Amino acid sequence: MRVLCFSQSRTGTSSPHPPSTQAHFLHIAARAALQRLGFSPCYHYQELIPRPEHQAFWSRAFATKYHDHNPLPSTPQYWDQILGPYAAVTDNPCVYFVEELLAAYPDAKIILQTRELDGWADSFVDTISKCLYDPVIKYLCGFDKATAGWIRLTTDTHETYFRGSLYDKERLKQVHREFLAKVRETVPKEKLLGWKVQDGWEPLCRHLGVEEVPDEPFPRVFEKKDFLDLIAFVRKDLLKKAAWWVGSRVVLPMGLTGAAVWWQMRT
Repeated sequence: MRVLCFSQSRTGTSSPHPPSTQAHFLHIAARAALQRLGFSPCYHYQELIPRPEHQAFWSRAFATKYHDHNPLPSTPQYWDQILGPYAAVTDNPCVYFVEELLAAYPDAKIILQTRELDGWADSFVDTISKCLYDPVIKYLCGFDKATAGWIRLTTDTHETYFRGSLYDKERLKQVHREFLAKVRETVPKEKLLGWKVQDGWEPLCRHLGVEEVPDEPFPRVFEKKDFLDLIAFVRKDLLKKAAWWVGSRVVLPMGLTGAAVWWQMRT
């Protein structure tokens, strides 16, 4: 582990292309930038979506710390179960385990990604909160265990971490302030880079010891419209799965039964 980039969701995300599969709809700008600079692969929330074993690990770790209030191991052996293949981390669920990751990877470079607080809260509610609380998505998850798994995990961890409804902007901002303060108090000033997407390549390269600054635009921010497109994509994907479920379990058996009755009547 070479880089710990502590960044809450919606502090700077990007999507170079429209979403094409559920497993690859989210790319955060910091993640794309770190991988471009050679810190690859970089762990991000999207990594757990197609991997039930990752979901199980983070669910257990989160429950131990936030529900049971018990300590977690702060050893690389424990965290390497999931993060071992990765050179960097960013986004949740890693931001829920700041102290543990700092202790497990003391030689990692530390980045604290920030964004103007009111804009962050507005963006969070307009995207993540609406996605997790979308009534159509919640209903259709009953037809797809895979999607239901990560939706349930994300809702539980977010509501627990932010101490209530994800529509409460004032509470979201308060918890986010606490998160920023915790990182700044824990990490020595000389080891910490406070960074925004708008700062671009140069501060990142300087902090990470990368000599050659890329001569290319910084990865595009994942805007609100992109996230709304994502919600529409998830809905459409779930509708397809629901239609298949109904067709295979209701329509097809009824059709076969009807055919059998018709055949029996003929004979």
